[in-house]
Amino acid sequence: MLRARSWRTMQPFVVLPILLSFFVPIWGTGGGTALAQTDTATPSGATSGSTSGVFVTVTFHACPDGVDPKVDPAACVEVVPPPVGAVVTAAPDYRAPIRDFPLNEEGGYMLGFDTVPGEGAIGFSGFAPSAFNYFTFSGLDKPARWGGSIDLEAGDQREVDVFYYNGLKGLIEPGENTVSVTVLDCPDGVDPQKDASTCTDPVPAAELTGLTGLTYTSQNAGRYDAGTFADLSPVADGTYSFPNINPYTVFGVYDDGSDDASTYVVNGDVEEVRSDNGGGTSYLVRGESREITVYRTTATDTGTPGSPAQGETGTIRVSLRSCPSEVTTREQVSAETCTIPLKDDGTARVFNSAIGVDTSLTNYPYENGSYVLANVPIGTWYFSGLESGTRDAVHTIGQDEIHGANYGVHLEAGETSELIFAYYDEGN
Repeated sequence: MLRARSWRTMQPFVVLPILLSFFVPIWGTGGGTALAQTDTATPSGATSGSTSGVFVTVTFHACPDGVDPKVDPAACVEVVPPPVGAVVTAAPDYRAPIRDFPLNEEGGYMLGFDTVPGEGAIGFSGFAPSAFNYFTFSGLDKPARWGGSIDLEAGDQREVDVFYYNGLKGLIEPGENTVSVTVLDCPDGVDPQKDASTCTDPVPAAELTGLTGLTYTSQNAGRYDAGTFADLSPVADGTYSFPNINPYTVFGVYDDGSDDASTYVVNGDVEEVRSDNGGGTSYLVRGESREITVYRTTATDTGTPGSPAQGETGTIRVSLRSCPSEVTTREQVSAETCTIPLKDDGTARVFNSAIGVDTSLTNYPYENGSYVLANVPIGTWYFSGLESGTRDAVHTIGQDEIHGANYGVHLEAGETSELIFAYYDEGN
């Protein structure tokens, strides 16, 4: 029997950092339960008395308006059901809805397994609220944007608490988001990635139908939508409007490289700007209005790389490695000193917006200590959700760019690139 929850002994709260770990794979992973589970509950085998395996209780709390659960969690006494899309995941391909697990007397969902799940961790995703502005976790080992994971060992009994809250102003209504995209022309010879101050003229509405190379993407709770601006109707010269975007949506605009005469560079109200395709990404929460600016110029003027020619491919090897105890500084980390292979716990993500890929790293084959993305289209591939967990720090080798905790690799035709994540403990 688990002891009653004590607020004094709960783990500190963690505000989720800006990463790209919210979305579940758009396509199925081929299903099959990879975990050995107890036989007292359906469909996941959770039990309230598992001591030889692992046991995790997940409880969802609603906070009164004006309460910040990071400051006063005890005020969030109401226990609520999870969102329909909330799932628990584990490597290599296990996923189950939280709602399918049994409840304890306090309203917490009981996740019990006879053996340690997957590669020693379980992940949580799809927890975004529909009737609250925000949410945060207590009890995660590896928090990520809108989700995270916990590391487990045999006999562990853990508690994870999810808090939904509105802040001081109450529920933001309407909850839908709006994005306005304005396309401006740049003078000949101007590189807007260096200086866009002279890019001031909106592209005439009559010309906007020719923007075949400018593409948008929208991802929400595993649903993916994409299209070109040439298929949209502008609301004014140079301006498009995207109303009624659901809360907790990732919205992106990028140059897909199909327009040989023009290159597009995104700026403005975005959290991430990518150098490979001039793209930008906004993470929309609730009731937001974003203004994104796109600068158009000739491809020969900026030198900004576009998307790859169709059919050109390369290979990326992603290696997760543990460093020995004598490695205690970043300067000591190298491919030669850190050689102990590791596997991902199911939280790492792979994405390439130019071709609509957003999936788990564990969906790729694991060969000789590396996840292998073989014969994938060239361009820039990003990897996230690989921050340090049980070790103090992580150092990366082989990336071409870094945006927060997103690591980009520029893949050329016929090339094999290696990206290494080396984990180590810092010295005192």
